[in-house]
Amino acid sequence: MTLSLSGPACVPCEPRKHFRRFAAKAFRFLRSLQLQNVALLAAFCSLAMAGAAIGAAAQDQPAPQNQPPVTSVGAPIAVPYNPPVHAGLSASEWQIAEGYQYNRIAFPGIFTPFDTNGFNSSVTRFFGRQLGVEGDLGAGFAPATPSASAASLFLGGGLHLSFRGRSRFEPWAHGVVGVQHFEFSGVTFPASPTSLAWIAGGGLDYRFGSAFALRFQVDYLGSHFANIFQRNLQIGAGVVWNF
Repeated sequence: MTLSLSGPACVPCEPRKHFRRFAAKAFRFLRSLQLQNVALLAAFCSLAMAGAAIGAAAQDQPAPQNQPPVTSVGAPIAVPYNPPVHAGLSASEWQIAEGYQYNRIAFPGIFTPFDTNGFNSSVTRFFGRQLGVEGDLGAGFAPATPSASAASLFLGGGLHLSFRGRSRFEPWAHGVVGVQHFEFSGVTFPASPTSLAWIAGGGLDYRFGSAFALRFQVDYLGSHFANIFQRNLQIGAGVVWNF
């Protein structure tokens, strides 16, 4: 028996032929491309893959929390200086003083000198650290005797100068111009009982706190009664309120 080699094609060999044909075509296509174009294509593919990977990683990260907006930094805020308690008087605008007043009154050629005791009140409004305007009221009374008694009243205004600092001691000076009036009982005064008068002097305040102080003062009290100038001594002591 003779065997024939011809017959139907081998079915398993068909896929190999198709692969060989595809590989040959691809090889010819790559050969037709320039090396520069191939490199650019590979770089583009790499960037695309990297972008896809970054996007996927960003989706896995938690969303950032909202942060407050950053504002521009301005000038630093000045912190007020709080002085010690005993230095607080340097900031006060008003000052009220009340106290005892002693006067040595002399009318040359009219009466022999006599003493009066009374009170003094003053109000000062400061318009700066040291300078202020003062209003002054003083009254004095001579003790009644079998023969006579006297009473005086002074009212005036002027300037007040305080040397304020951080010390508890506060020296000051003032000059006041006003009028003085006398009332006499048991004697006759040979002139008008009212005259122009002035005070010049000063004193020292000792501060216990920001609002309270003790005062001692010595003044020259001048007047012009019966066409004669009077030069009298005035001494006072009392308390002071500052606010």
